[in-house]
Amino acid sequence: MFYKKLTTTTDEKEMLAILDDNHKTSLQIFKAIEELKSIDLQEKPQKKPSVSLDATTSSTDSVPRNNRFEDEVEFFMSSLQMIPDSVSTEELAHLLPSRQNANYKALLLRLKLELQKNIREIKEILEEGTQGFTAQDLYHFKQDLLFERRKVEVIDQQLFTEVKEDSPVYNKLIFVPTSGGSIRVLKQLKSIPSEYYSSFQSLLQSIKDGTFKNAKRFSNAHNKLSGMSEVRDIGAGTRVIFDRLDTNSYAIITAFVKKTDHNKGYLEQLERSVGNYKSLKPVLETSLNNPLFQQENEMLEQTIYDVLEHQEKGDEDTCQKKLLLKSNKNKV
Repeated sequence: MFYKKLTTTTDEKEMLAILDDNHKTSLQIFKAIEELKSIDLQEKPQKKPSVSLDATTSSTDSVPRNNRFEDEVEFFMSSLQMIPDSVSTEELAHLLPSRQNANYKALLLRLKLELQKNIREIKEILEEGTQGFTAQDLYHFKQDLLFERRKVEVIDQQLFTEVKEDSPVYNKLIFVPTSGGSIRVLKQLKSIPSEYYSSFQSLLQSIKDGTFKNAKRFSNAHNKLSGMSEVRDIGAGTRVIFDRLDTNSYAIITAFVKKTDHNKGYLEQLERSVGNYKSLKPVLETSLNNPLFQQENEMLEQTIYDVLEHQEKGDEDTCQKKLLLKSNKNKV
């Protein structure tokens, strides 16, 4: 098994075929590695299996690099698939990986490949005949085809347009309150050792600047978490769970450290937090255009960054006082 290389003379059709082959090769190599690991484990004393928040990974520290890339592909692809065809070109471009993402070009090429597959499948349906489809069905297929092609055009613009100076991505962070009204992230920081704070700051910043560090979307296997996403610091074991409210606003649902072999309690806690968020989501979406709501979240974000930067303990009372002081200063 060898990876095929792209050259400057490779045309688009050949490039997509090579990317597809390389993806299949990567999966075969990963499968072979897993088989070798299982053989090695059979020869050694078995350790008690770990319980994880997600059924596909047994430990935060052991996520293979190719799996991380596939997680990122799925994260960005799901964002592109969930948006309505009425979005502007600018909004589409905003949902693509940031140029600051280490896998920027590779991600764009893979996303283009996945979209090209969708286009091919829709065209095959339309070319096979219209029998069994209503006029409305055919209309929706054609609209889907046009929208998938439009996404590819936006990716091509990002890939082949020379940019002299990158425009920084600025996403808004909306911090989700608990059912009691306090901010969940502040409450959780109170019980987390301060040596993890810089890691949390890095994860929040990756949502703000669109790089989405080691992003992963929860699969349908977790019904209560389906549709939610997370950014992860693989080494530190820190995670931030979030959801997209609109093109550039993201709800920060919860944050925690998952560095233990027994995570059933974390899963139950996470499901409760997500359930609470889903009940509040319509209110948060409605509030996005409220200037006062935006101002309060900006102050809250700055307070949380102050706590993380100075490695202060996330004491809620102290943070609320800081927030109140900032609010009073703005009213003067």
